[in-house]
Amino acid sequence: MWDERLGWAFELIADDLAARTAALVRLAEAQRKVADALGRSNEMWWLTRPLGVDEQYREPAFLQARQKYQQAQRGSLPDGLWNSPVGEDPATSPRLPYVLLFLEREARYPQEWTRHAKSWGTKQSLIRDLARRIP
Repeated sequence: MWDERLGWAFELIADDLAARTAALVRLAEAQRKVADALGRSNEMWWLTRPLGVDEQYREPAFLQARQKYQQAQRGSLPDGLWNSPVGEDPATSPRLPYVLLFLEREARYPQEWTRHAKSWGTKQSLIRDLARRIP
């Protein structure tokens, strides 16, 4: 499942400039989809506010917009790394290669990472999550 959603992202650390450039284009498109879906979700949140909290979160249009936003997040970085299951051991998690990819990308291409994918909060959270598991 992870490879289907984010397998392409390993090209972000490729030595081949053409492969890395293609992956950057794909990342930009994925991030655009996340932003668009977030905008739609926020719009539906605003439009359904008069219903009250309980009804709002049962409103099909709002639920669908939230679902599309979450789906878009799963296919992008760093969003796809968020919301791991509570209590998940990062050392055995199927997301571990993608966490390491995210961190490795900064190490190999810091200017590119800062320009296209900077997410200090995600980085901090991932490092702390991994460090908690070290005996």
